[in-house]
Amino acid sequence: KQGFIDVLDEYKNDDIELLFFNVDSVDSKTLLPGKINRAEYIDLAIKEYNRNKNSKDYLLYDCSWVPWRKMISSKYIKHFKFQYEEVPIANDILFAFLTSYFCKKWKSTSKVLYTITYSERSLSLSKRSFGKHVSLLQTKKRIAIFYKFIGHKEWNWKSPSHGFLPTSCFKYIAVEIIKNFPMGCKLLFYYLINCYNITKESKYYVNTIKSKQLYINKFVKDDH
Repeated sequence: KQGFIDVLDEYKNDDIELLFFNVDSVDSKTLLPGKINRAEYIDLAIKEYNRNKNSKDYLLYDCSWVPWRKMISSKYIKHFKFQYEEVPIANDILFAFLTSYFCKKWKSTSKVLYTITYSERSLSLSKRSFGKHVSLLQTKKRIAIFYKFIGHKEWNWKSPSHGFLPTSCFKYIAVEIIKNFPMGCKLLFYYLINCYNITKESKYYVNTIKSKQLYINKFVKDDH
C-alpha cells in the first residue's frame, strides 16, 4: 500500500521481534474486492487483540501463518536461524509457529499496509491433487499436536477425539466429500489406513521446537 514504508519506519527501532498489520484482499484480475476475502480473519484478530490483550494466541498462532501480514526483525531471524520448509504446500506454517513461539515482544497496528490478491488458479485455491490433500491432512494433524503442546485454548475442538483421531482432519475430509465425492472417499480410506503413521509423524512441529530450544539453550550458555 502507498506509504507502507513510512509506517514500518515508525516501528523499525522499536524493541520488538514481530509487528502485525492489516491487509486488503482483492481479485488478482480486477483488483477489486471479490467473493473471497483472505484478509477478513486478520482484521478480526487485530481488532480482538487490541480490545483484549489476553487474546494473544489468536494473534500469534491462528492468524500468523501467512508471511504477508507482519514485519519480522531480521536480527531475530538470523539469531534463531529460522527457515521455511521445502514442501509443496503449507511451507510457511512451521516458520510462522517458530517465530511466534519464541517471540517475546510484539506489537500490532490496524493500519492496512499490504494488498493480497487471490486467483482461483492459485496454489491455495485451485483444484488440489491427492498428494496435496494428503500433505494438508498431515499439516492439520501437526497443528493439532502443536496446539496441545502450547496449551492453546482451541485445542479442545482441534484435538484428537479420544486422544487418537483428529476431528479437524475428519472435518477437512467431510468438506472434500461434499465438494468432490470420489476424492473425499479416497482421502477417508487413506487416512483410516495410515492413521497410525500420520499420528506418529505428527509431532514434527513440536519436536522441531524442542530441538530449536536445545540449540538456543546451548547458544546462550556458550555465549555467556
